[in-house]
Amino acid sequence: MCSRQGEDENLDEPIRKLKLQNDGSVRLCVKCQENEAKFVIRQNDPFCRDCFLTHVTHKFRSNIGKSKLIRDRDCILLAYSGGPSSSALLHLVKDGLELSKFKKLRFIPEIVYIDEGAALGQSWAQRQEILIQIKEFCERMGMPYYITSLEQVFCPPENSKIKLKLYKNGQGELLQDTELEEKLVNLIRNTKSSTFKEQLIRHLRNDLLDRIARLTGNKMIMVGTGENRLAILMLADIAQGRGAHISLNVGFSDDRNDDILTVRPLKNLTSKEVAMYNNTNNITPVVCYSLTTMGSCNASIERLTEKFVTELHVEYPSTVCNITRTSEKLDVQRNNEVRSKCTLCKGWLDTAVLEASALNALHLSYNLSNGIQEQQVNGEGNCNSNDVDISDHLCFGCRAMAREMNEPDLLPIQMTQPNISLLQKDYIKDFLLEPSNENILNTGDS
Repeated sequence: MCSRQGEDENLDEPIRKLKLQNDGSVRLCVKCQENEAKFVIRQNDPFCRDCFLTHVTHKFRSNIGKSKLIRDRDCILLAYSGGPSSSALLHLVKDGLELSKFKKLRFIPEIVYIDEGAALGQSWAQRQEILIQIKEFCERMGMPYYITSLEQVFCPPENSKIKLKLYKNGQGELLQDTELEEKLVNLIRNTKSSTFKEQLIRHLRNDLLDRIARLTGNKMIMVGTGENRLAILMLADIAQGRGAHISLNVGFSDDRNDDILTVRPLKNLTSKEVAMYNNTNNITPVVCYSLTTMGSCNASIERLTEKFVTELHVEYPSTVCNITRTSEKLDVQRNNEVRSKCTLCKGWLDTAVLEASALNALHLSYNLSNGIQEQQVNGEGNCNSNDVDISDHLCFGCRAMAREMNEPDLLPIQMTQPNISLLQKDYIKDFLLEPSNENILNTGDS
């Protein structure tokens, strides 16, 4: 496999200082040196059509091959949003399944589309128009597909009598569930800032994807997040106090769930490469909106970060690549004793710090400013209350988001219940035998 090192050399200077010689001559492809160049990925990398498609396909397949995580006959769920990157992902997988015996992709794919129209304030008629386009695109891909809506995340866990509504291969129609839709709208409405609304929708979508993967028997989820998007998410996550989970949020694989693995095979493809790939293959993405699509650049931290990275990348073409390379090297050493996970983002808790720390100082300051006593005794606390304080089971970034919610109890039940088994084990750890002592006892009995 080729390395990406050196591909962006001599691009550290502003692009306005790099001038092309326009002498009227035809530029040849930098790879084959025969055909006329049709695409310019970077300033000095012109490609012909065939070499460009080979270049994109190689990046996609090399990410899968280098990871050694995807085996033959693995069942993989392809997350489709209708956007350019996920549309390109589906087309790359489709082409890979149609190749010859030795180059053919050997996993078993299924597509899932989650309708987020209720959270975005779209009418039912608008959502139906988008669903028609989604169905047409999925049918052209020739793979089994599922369609559901984001409000289905409020369905109780799988062991309840109420089942998650999934519609496979267009059988039946996605019916409007006004009760669940009202719960979702109330949750979004009770979150104050657009920044945390975007984060909340992302967590709800990821939670629903995990549940769908388990329900359909898929062991992996493949998403089409590209390089530009990952660079924006990295900086935005750091700004929101999620630096401990950078390796999970922007790396190739996300193993925060023990039974479901999320992979990002397009992590080295820029948005420009994705757009040119879609145009070459006549792929028309479905127009998808977000909460801040029509808003200003100051609508949210993520939107402001996107403006900053995009403008900087225009002047310095190596910006996005350098950000993503740096993110691959950042990781937090996990403490084996800390096994609790955040109930919202499912990342490892990063709040196990010393008593004299900045985190505890912020927590104390927040409690004092809101009139909350640090300790309550003599029966004045809420020991007998059934309400769960989820802040103790959230990471630093999700704690800040929970404080922006007027009613955290509106969250889905699986996001408000802590991992009881891990808490119980933590309570009784002082009474458990050490592994060495256990072996001594077993040896003596034998």
